[in-house]
Amino acid sequence: SIAILLALSSCNAFRITIDEYNKRKTEKEISSYDQVYVTGIGIGFFWANVELGTNKKPLLYCQPPELKLGMQNYLEILDDEAKKAPHTGESEIELTLLMGLQRVFPCN
Repeated sequence: SIAILLALSSCNAFRITIDEYNKRKTEKEISSYDQVYVTGIGIGFFWANVELGTNKKPLLYCQPPELKLGMQNYLEILDDEAKKAPHTGESEIELTLLMGLQRVFPCN
């Protein structure tokens, strides 16, 4: 149980909240690190979807197979979701991006 608590507390060291992300954007153009980080989150969700689909499990979101998403797409989806959804500033960008992908590419 101590290992679980240590793992959970260390996760918070790497999290980026919506407030922090927006602050970074207004102070200066979003850094290349942030761009790569958001893109990595999006690619991680993509591969999670591939694995879920391979195992015939419900997908996280339903992106059309012919549509390829890149850095700019992920950043726009994150920005749009942060504005539209009732997130608090403490919401993490990872969950916000996932919710944005689910809104843009719903599974019907």
